[in-house]
Amino acid sequence: SIADFRIRSVMCAPLLDRDGKAIGILQIDTLDQRQRFQDEDLELLVSTASQASIAISNARLHDETLQRRTLERDLELAREVQRAFLPTSRPDLRQYDFYDYYRAANHIGGDYYDYVPLPDGRVAVLLADVVGHGVAAAMLMAKLSAEARFSLASAPHASKALTALNDRLCGLNLHRFVTCLMAVLDPSAHTLTLANA
Repeated sequence: SIADFRIRSVMCAPLLDRDGKAIGILQIDTLDQRQRFQDEDLELLVSTASQASIAISNARLHDETLQRRTLERDLELAREVQRAFLPTSRPDLRQYDFYDYYRAANHIGGDYYDYVPLPDGRVAVLLADVVGHGVAAAMLMAKLSAEARFSLASAPHASKALTALNDRLCGLNLHRFVTCLMAVLDPSAHTLTLANA
């Protein structure tokens, strides 16, 4: 290719990152046979390549910083959305006290709990954990929240509601594992029905 372009003199200098790894090359060539490069020209090119390497590395670091900040903002928004799926208040039932605390191991996760009032005065308490952490687990947790409420609205008993919930989640074919405990409290009869899956 040098012969095809009739290049008469060429200089190359590597562009190196902070660890000394090559990230590119700076090349200067000339077609003028009378203007061949000298040792001083090579020294200037090496100095220029060094400065260019620093500028490229700084630009890459700046880009990585911007990407990291965007990701952190997205994770913070995801955390807020996930918190919105969790209850903001506890059931107010005479003779019963409810306590809860939630904190994701990472920014977001697949842990879930909820209090679902049922039409006949009973209250379903759900506690679930999607295996894994991060965005995928949080998204499945959101789906679990909606499906759990739908299953409880359409099935009168805890075991049937949990079976329906299991069927709906398995129908997604996501190959993810979720453990779930459902406790249905009947405050008038003072009974608690448990089901798990």
